[in-house]
Amino acid sequence: MLDRKTFEVITDSSADLSYDMCKELGVCEIPLSVYIDGKVFKDYPDEKEISRKNFYDILRKGIIGHTSSPNVSEFYNEFERILKNRKDVLYIAFSSGLSATCANAKIAAGQLKDLYPENKILICDSLSASLGQGLLVYVAVKKKELGYSIEEVFNFVEKEKFNICHFFTVDNLHHLQKGGRISKLAAVAGSILSIKPILHVDEKGKLVKLYNVRGRKNAIEELFDNLKERITSVKNQTIFISHGDCEKDAIFLKNIIKENLRPERVYINTIGPVIGMHSGPDTLALFFVGNNR
Repeated sequence: MLDRKTFEVITDSSADLSYDMCKELGVCEIPLSVYIDGKVFKDYPDEKEISRKNFYDILRKGIIGHTSSPNVSEFYNEFERILKNRKDVLYIAFSSGLSATCANAKIAAGQLKDLYPENKILICDSLSASLGQGLLVYVAVKKKELGYSIEEVFNFVEKEKFNICHFFTVDNLHHLQKGGRISKLAAVAGSILSIKPILHVDEKGKLVKLYNVRGRKNAIEELFDNLKERITSVKNQTIFISHGDCEKDAIFLKNIIKENLRPERVYINTIGPVIGMHSGPDTLALFFVGNNR
């Protein structure tokens, strides 16, 4: 009989977890892809096809590409690898509000259902992105380590995902404009006036602009203010920060948080090419568990 407590938590590379964090958690990331100058690069956490530094150097030269989700066969193969080892699968997916990734995974799971009737493939649409998705993976693994079953962890993350708060700012509005998030006029005007938007991901998993502030320092302080207003159980929390090749700003934000709130842990990682293609260099993002999104 299959041990129902034997399962793997997996995710995709939109979670922006580093190679070391993936090893720490025992999770794999199914890679999405980026297309740049006619070349395809898979977004692996070990950066074996494209490094984060090289990617942001390319963006700063004004070169723009596009991204794509794993196809159904890639999910099929990864899920089957786990099922063949007599384990169940809990996949925490990139927001369906931003990508077709979750939909492709569900098709693959449906194809495998009759072939592996004793096994389970449970798919959680995280309605999250970057380290918001990564944070949901993190808390899922912590529940698993406590001995919770796959069903119990799945039910937990299905509720907890609505408490994963995403707040971020971008330095260059033109990447949002090219992705259709704001108008060209707003991008030009914002750049001239040094306008920095504060954005978040809403309960439908979509990117939403909350308001504007003027200047980078004020934008970083606004991220912290949103954290203070919404965070719950700060002493026991691991807070995640991701950045678009602006580590100094990420460390500055981390130090403000540690000095004022003293959480259990603050984890920083670079935004990967898939998310970074749309957010651009110098994006700074903050993720934590709050009272609601």
